[in-house]
Amino acid sequence: MKKKFMAVALVLAMTAGLSACGKTTKVKLCEYKGIALQSVSQEEIDEKIDSYIAQSFVESREIDGPIESGDTAYINYVGTKDGVAFDGGTDNSEEGFPLVIGSGRFIEGFEDGLVGVKKGETKVLDLSFPENYGNEELNGAAVKFEVTVKKITRKYDLEVNDENVKKLLGYDTVQIFKDTVKDDLNYQSYTEQLGTFLSENCTTSNLPEDEINEYCDSVYTYAMQSVQQYASYYGVDVATMLQASLGFENEEALRNYCLEGATQNVAYQYIIKEIAKKEKIVVTDEEVSARGSDYADKYGFSSVEELIAQTGEKEVKEAILMDMTIEFLIANAQIF
Repeated sequence: MKKKFMAVALVLAMTAGLSACGKTTKVKLCEYKGIALQSVSQEEIDEKIDSYIAQSFVESREIDGPIESGDTAYINYVGTKDGVAFDGGTDNSEEGFPLVIGSGRFIEGFEDGLVGVKKGETKVLDLSFPENYGNEELNGAAVKFEVTVKKITRKYDLEVNDENVKKLLGYDTVQIFKDTVKDDLNYQSYTEQLGTFLSENCTTSNLPEDEINEYCDSVYTYAMQSVQQYASYYGVDVATMLQASLGFENEEALRNYCLEGATQNVAYQYIIKEIAKKEKIVVTDEEVSARGSDYADKYGFSSVEELIAQTGEKEVKEAILMDMTIEFLIANAQIF
């Protein structure tokens, strides 16, 4: 989980607006050419391909039921305690709340209780909240849910062929899709290995605290906003959701983790910039146009111009410089 969280931090680093290298910051480079990089295994590649196929090569079709595990039931429900509806326990939306049966999203017994129900039917579920649910009013409480099934959909596997690959994923052929997955996994792995090697073997001193704190604040705020949103959605307190979703005992532990990661990532950026300077790697207008378009697509901007307007030209150029330098390091590495 924490590895995934730091991946979010790396994305934020691109748009955090860090200032240029401070005058007193010093970087001592290690030997950065010929770094040994291990390629990902075929097993990892196959697992990723299978994951994409499982997620994308499916088609949802509406059925009348009965509901089976794995189906998505669109439901309206009213939860009551001692005959009184409680906060967060009601859905009266027109479409109905989409619940994947077997996902464990609702309390124990809720989803299993809907197995066998058909479209248009209503069922009353007698359930109990867990003792440690995180809501004082509902901890261990006996409740009833009156559930009406408005719609049921079931997923069906699609054939993995060139036509479906192009339609669903945008690749011309299955082979191009598989080759792209392999290249992307290797690039991600090489980047992580480079980061570890350079951080352990190059040294930095006098890193600017304002940059570290700015980076830390960005990641911490992003994480806490997500935790608070999920806590509100599930009706639990922030501390419970922080532990369940990110694995931190309290907000201080999360902030310390963010600070440690911020220090490492700011140091890494200075190392990359120093390598780029030594190797005379320069971001041209052509690079901004080409790579900026890729960034815009990846992060949901309509154009390079919108990307630059939202994040700043300097930040976009720094992100491109980092990519170009990483590509240089990979090109000069020993790949196994």
